[in-house]
This record gives sequence, C-alpha cells and structure tokens, in this order.
Amino acid sequence: MAEFSAPAEFFDGRTSRPSAVQVRVNPRGALEIRGVGVELDVPRAELRVGERVGQATWTVELAAGAALAFAATSEADALLRELENSAPKRIVHALERSWRWGVISVVSTAAALWALIVFGVPQFAVRAVALVPPELERRLGEHGIDWLDRFVDPSTLDAERRAEVETAFARVATTNPKLAALRLELRRGGAIGPNAFALPGGIVVMTDELVELAEHDDELSAVFAHELGHVARRHALQRLLESSAVALITMVITSDASTATSLGTSLPTVLLEAGYSRGMEREADEFALQWLSSAGIPHERFAAILERLERASGSAAIPEFLSTHPTTSARVEDARR
Repeated sequence: MAEFSAPAEFFDGRTSRPSAVQVRVNPRGALEIRGVGVELDVPRAELRVGERVGQATWTVELAAGAALAFAATSEADALLRELENSAPKRIVHALERSWRWGVISVVSTAAALWALIVFGVPQFAVRAVALVPPELERRLGEHGIDWLDRFVDPSTLDAERRAEVETAFARVATTNPKLAALRLELRRGGAIGPNAFALPGGIVVMTDELVELAEHDDELSAVFAHELGHVARRHALQRLLESSAVALITMVITSDASTATSLGTSLPTVLLEAGYSRGMEREADEFALQWLSSAGIPHERFAAILERLERASGSAAIPEFLSTHPTTSARVEDARR
C-alpha cells in the first residue's frame, strides 16, 4: 500500500489551541495522528472528511468534537483522496477546480433562473392569488392609491361632469353583483396622461385626461367594463405578485399582512410601466365586449376610444390601458368584428 502522510493541525475539541501533528494512513487504513502529547489511531469508519472547495483549508472531523485541519498541499491532497475513497467526492472536487465546468454551471443556473421567472413565477402567482384573502387584497389597493396620490393631483372635473362619469361607472358596476366593493377614483393624471387602471380590491382609477378624451359616455363605460374585467380575474394582484415573488412567498408562508405595505406601494409602478400580459388584456377585452353586448352598446364605442388613446399617446409612454400585448390595432379589429 502506498504511503500517505501530511502535516496538520489537531484540535482536541476542548480548547481552541491547535497542536502540530503528522498524519498518515497506516496499512490497515486507519488514520495515525502523532504529535507532542498526541497519539491517536482512528479507524476510517469514524472519520468524516469535509467538503473540499478549491484551495481552501481542508478538514477531517474526528469523534468528540476533535478535528484535523490540512493546508492545501500535494501531500494533504493525496492523503485526503485516500481517506475519501469515494468516486462522487473526487468527481465533485475535480469539477470545482475546472473552469469549463464552472462556466457551464453558471450558464445552467442562469437558464434555470430564466425559466423560473418566465414560466414558474407566473404559474405560481396564478395559484397564489387564491390564497390572498379579500381583506388583504383591499389593503393592497388602499396602499396603492395612497402611493399614487403622492404624484397625481385631485380631479378638477366640475361636479356635473364628475356625476356623469360616476353614473357611467355605476352602470357597469351594478350589473356585476359578484364584484363587491367596487370604487371609482378620479384623478388629474398629469404626466401619466389619459389613463385608467384597476388596483386590487376593486379600486378603478381614471384620469381627467381620459374623461376629456372621450366623445361619448358609452366610451367611458367601455373602458370601465375593460377595467372591471381585470378586477373580476384579479389581474392586478396577479401582476403584482409576479413582480414581487420574494415578498409573495414571505406573505403566503408567514401570513404576515405587513408585507402588504411594500407590495401596495409598488403596485402603480408595476401597472403603469409593465402593464398586463397578452392573455390578461385579451380576457379583459372579452369581458368588456360581452358587457357592451348585454347593455346594447355598439362595440364601436370601445374601438373608438382605443384608437383615440393611441393617437393621444403620441411619442409619450403608451398608457397601460392601451398595452402593446396585444397591439392596439389587433384589439380594435377584435372589437369591430
């Protein structure tokens, strides 16, 4: 049998002071540890060789908290390889020292994370929405509107026009009894221009600019119907959870409602900058068109306000309500079928 021997530091498990020792594997496969005041023979079965990472110090755990620490030398490497006597461990260490496998592992990890974000998180969010209680969803919406009010001004519509818009909203809301606690919030949009979006908990926000853009109140009703389509399917909550996966996991697992604050404050940004997915927009459009048919309102009203919104957006950021997933032209075409 080949001789395997290397210097090491011995820790007895009782004090922090190490002792210099010489360690060898004897012909019986046991570990001989010799030094000043140290003379031990330890069967291989009682040893636990620690994981070796690169050129870091390697350790071997003994009984009763004792341990050996080896510097990264060729002698120690040969001795520890003999102690491990394990193909999987040798393979792992070889992979750790290979830059090619390092690159492969980084690329593989990045691909796995991409797949998780693109496919896993949305699917998880769909299922997690059902776990969020209505009261927490309502609080998220309240936090969202509080945050939004830091950046937009109160509505400047006169009382008569405000009443007309509220009537258009009520016309849609009262025909959907399953959607409880629906609420309209009117604001002067400023930088966000003509826009409308739904927050969790049934809060629908519409800007004065969008009201002024409409040429008929049926157009506003069509927009409200679209937003209530998002409310009915809890799209705002789902989109928020997709964008806040870590906070979501914490909230669902711990039932910590305080997480609602951080989620709620990011909600308007999520909706205005990221918008909804293609599938979400299509579902909300279908909801709106079905409502228009039931109310006897021509689908052309919806198509008209979509086209006017697109023209009004110009080179500025396209309003979330327009969304490029799918394109406005495709949505207009669907409305006019």
